[in-house]
Amino acid sequence: VYRAPSISLLATGSELVSAGLLLKPGQIYDSNRLVLQRLIGLSGGACHDLGVVKDDPNEIKQRIQQGLNSDLLMISGGVSVGAHDYVKTILKDLGVETVFWKVQMKPGKPIFCGRTPTGWVFGLPGNPISCVVGYLVFIEPLIRRLIGEANAKVNYQKAVLMETVHKKDDRTFYMTAQITPGEAGGLQATATRKQGSAMMQALSESNGFVVVPEACKEIKGGETVDVLQYQ
Repeated sequence: VYRAPSISLLATGSELVSAGLLLKPGQIYDSNRLVLQRLIGLSGGACHDLGVVKDDPNEIKQRIQQGLNSDLLMISGGVSVGAHDYVKTILKDLGVETVFWKVQMKPGKPIFCGRTPTGWVFGLPGNPISCVVGYLVFIEPLIRRLIGEANAKVNYQKAVLMETVHKKDDRTFYMTAQITPGEAGGLQATATRKQGSAMMQALSESNGFVVVPEACKEIKGGETVDVLQYQ
């Protein structure tokens, strides 16, 4: 028997406002916390919501210190290289050991992973698609291991690609896609028309991702691909 791991969730950014309020110039809705809370629940974790903190180093530090008492702290935003991206520096000051920062995937390149003597810390990019991909690839398997699934890995499945897809760079590309049962059994996948790390519309129109490997620039329709579902 394993207890549900305690997971603290924090979003950073002075531009974030709650859904339902009118947006002022320079503001965006706080969507990542809502999506991550849902995903954490599906994974079996117990979520402790630390809310949203503005781009103030002292406030961010105080909120992170609260979250470090959990088995896993997830922070949305503030882990890239912008003028207000304080999270990585604060984690270092608090003694969090860096396991890795930046990975060869798109979206989600600037993801951060760290360790404390008693838990884990993940810094997820602020863009919504990047946030979801980072969660599914790195955090969801970890939560399953904390619950007791000793060999938990990323939950890839196979599907037939319905239309040809392309990419330009050498990173593994997770393309938002609609994944449905195939006529002859198995799964089929169709990538959304628009792709991008900030495309909330593409996220709402999809239920998973088509995985385009690093060395591959094109996958033709009819070929079998790896897919990753989140609904």
